[in-house]
Amino acid sequence: MNDDAELYRNSSSMQRRDALNSLTEYLPKFKWKESKEKILDIGCADGSVTNIISSCCPTDFELFEACDVNVKSVKYATEHYGTSKMRFRVMDIESDLPKEMKGKFDHVFSFYTLHWIENQEKAFQNIYDLTADDGECFLTLLAQMPVFNLFDALKHTEKWRHWLRYIKNFISPYYETSDPDVVIELLLKRVGFRYVDVRCRQKKFEFYDLKSFRNLLEAVSPFKVGQELQEELIDDVMEVAKEMRIIDTQNSTAKLIYNLVVIHCRK
Repeated sequence: MNDDAELYRNSSSMQRRDALNSLTEYLPKFKWKESKEKILDIGCADGSVTNIISSCCPTDFELFEACDVNVKSVKYATEHYGTSKMRFRVMDIESDLPKEMKGKFDHVFSFYTLHWIENQEKAFQNIYDLTADDGECFLTLLAQMPVFNLFDALKHTEKWRHWLRYIKNFISPYYETSDPDVVIELLLKRVGFRYVDVRCRQKKFEFYDLKSFRNLLEAVSPFKVGQELQEELIDDVMEVAKEMRIIDTQNSTAKLIYNLVVIHCRK
């Protein structure tokens, strides 16, 4: 993903909408402690979704930590949302965990992050290990998403073959899976969660101007091609979007129909 946190903040209305809608639906199912909740958000990016999560949590939480692998994002989130009770840190959910974080959190959240992770079992095992006994997790990730198709369509072209040769590392591992909810449920049970509820939901998001859609593509593009080539890459992706009729050229709008996996589990 692009490491421009300001760009991501200005182009992530879809992610914020889905986070708020998912939280609103599942909040009645959460089991909160009477006080001193410790909460973690994995993949905080610019911090705006972390802020949404905190607004849905009990106000007397003891600690709210949020992490991201990107140093610039953590710095940005700290500057815009950091408080004495809300801390942001650099951490890779795919790597070995700091010992002091194991079993620490009563609630673990992650929105629109885990589809970027290549080693899914390691990530889910780490989430399990971060969660306190009787704690719970609420996670969302992408399965099928047309944005993946747009970049994937360019991988065999002469112009972009070199730059997109590792595209499979950046596409959701459930991109071509017919039943991602079943696969993920089995994985979560294997790492140890005792209660697992996984749903695959079809979603739709409309962009009422093409600048907003283009900004989204730039924000989520993980390809380091330099600023000049980045403009050309997004130009070509926009052309593919027209061919795939994701872009409505007559009305200058765009529409994404995608599958979002929603996960609620308890340790």
